[in-house]
Amino acid sequence: MPILADYIKPPRVLTPAGFVPAGGFSYKVVTGDSWKSLAARSSVAPWDLIRFNYPNLPRDEREAVKEVNWYLQNRVGCTTLTSDFRSYHFNSLDSPGTIYLPNSVIQTEIAKQRIVRILTNSYTAGILFSAGPRLILGSYYLAVAEAVQSGRIAVKLDPSVGHMAYYDYSVPGGTARGQFRVSATTSESLIVHEATHAVFDFLKATIANNQNEAIAYIAQHVYDRRKYGPPKGRYTVSRDPADPVSEMAWQLIFDEASRLAGLAVSQTWIPIEECILLYSMLPVANSYRAKGTTVYTYDGI
Repeated sequence: MPILADYIKPPRVLTPAGFVPAGGFSYKVVTGDSWKSLAARSSVAPWDLIRFNYPNLPRDEREAVKEVNWYLQNRVGCTTLTSDFRSYHFNSLDSPGTIYLPNSVIQTEIAKQRIVRILTNSYTAGILFSAGPRLILGSYYLAVAEAVQSGRIAVKLDPSVGHMAYYDYSVPGGTARGQFRVSATTSESLIVHEATHAVFDFLKATIANNQNEAIAYIAQHVYDRRKYGPPKGRYTVSRDPADPVSEMAWQLIFDEASRLAGLAVSQTWIPIEECILLYSMLPVANSYRAKGTTVYTYDGI
């Protein structure tokens, strides 16, 4: 049985036959390989590896996957289908069976362009809410994306951060005014979270750490709601028997951030009194105790 017709279509903008991405080296796929496993080996996200090979794919992943299947069938020579007949598996017998993996220099550039894509997509560009007097606009994230693109904000690919991400507003040496540290497994919404700190840097804001983090958590959840819709259930934090007070605080942080994101999406303005519980729980969580309610003034990007 062939691949289901609804899951394959010719590319709208064809990547030329024989295309070799800059900084890429040829790799012959073998049975057991997947975009996910090869991306992990290359320290990039799966979709970033796919787009590295086929840069003209549409932004919408639901449409892009149909074109990827066309490339797998017609360029890679895949013939082994998944059990639902919606995609292909890599196989050692695929002919020519060739894709391209990025070298270490290009891996950092891929991470940089991933951040730019996330901060300029429609889900981020449409963010608009106010937590008390703090207004967050999608256009602020566009300014952060421009700073990343121009090099005023550096990007460091750092596997040690795991699924997390960090924005450092002070970078010793060089010309960058800030730095994102990300890994291949950093989620899109966590990049938005850290980019919210960069927004305050862009605004040269003076803000308490707990309010800074609170608004970043709200923005993170707003992004997820805009992209995926309302959450299907409650997010439950990991148990922490050694620090049950912190565990309680973390659960309330995620509960409140999700609730306030719902308000942000439905009514834009969040009254300051609605934010009090979130503001008060952040200094209780173990990761934020040291900084607590310390006030910082950013110096701009």
